[in-house]
This record gives sequence, structure tokens and C-alpha cells, in this order.
Amino acid sequence: MRDPRGFSAKLSDFGLVKMVVEDGTGGGGGVIGRDARTGTVTHMAPELIRATEASKMDASVDIYAFGVLMWELISTGPVYLGMHSEEIRRGVVDGVLRPEFPQWSDEKYRCVLDDWFISLHA
Repeated sequence: MRDPRGFSAKLSDFGLVKMVVEDGTGGGGGVIGRDARTGTVTHMAPELIRATEASKMDASVDIYAFGVLMWELISTGPVYLGMHSEEIRRGVVDGVLRPEFPQWSDEKYRCVLDDWFISLHA
């Protein structure tokens, strides 16, 4: 997709997905073979932060990361700026830290992504 300025939008994997295991539904399964915590802490879903070596992640961890990326695009800045990694991990896992939109951002975007973060990890 191109915009008038010549920019090209691309959607890609955040590097967490290694292999989708078929579950017989024809949809690719949903269980993703992954056995180690990896990722950028600011974009890591709570279940990924809590994961152990034996944990198996599904596509929701990438969806969460995509939500954070969308927040950064709409807000035009990095999420959790000035916070330390451990502070971010603790806040995300405890459910008290989620991206907050600036007051000037479009209400439609705020509603969609606010609902998204709530419904994914309520």
C-alpha cells in the first residue's frame, strides 16, 4: 500500500512466531511452537512476560505487539518512554500499565485500541 508521499505500509511478524502447528480445523491451529521468551519488552504481551521455558505461545502475543505498534504510529512516539524494562514488565503483568492515548488523538482510534487491550488480557 502506498501513500502520496511514497511511503509503503508493510505488516510483518514480530519474530515470536516460529511455526504454527496444524490442529485439524484447517485454520492453521493457533498453537505456535515457541519455547523461550523473546521480544522487545515494550511490545511483549503479559502472557509472554510470564512465560516459562515450557510455555507455548499463540498468535495473541503478536496481536498485542501489533496493538502497541499501532499506538506508537497514532501517538507518534515510543510507548513507555523513560521507563525501565523491569518497571514495564511488572506493570504490564499486573495489568496496571497499558498505552494511553494523548487527548488530541482521534476518539475512534482510542476506543478501538483501548477495547482491544482490555479484551485481550482481561
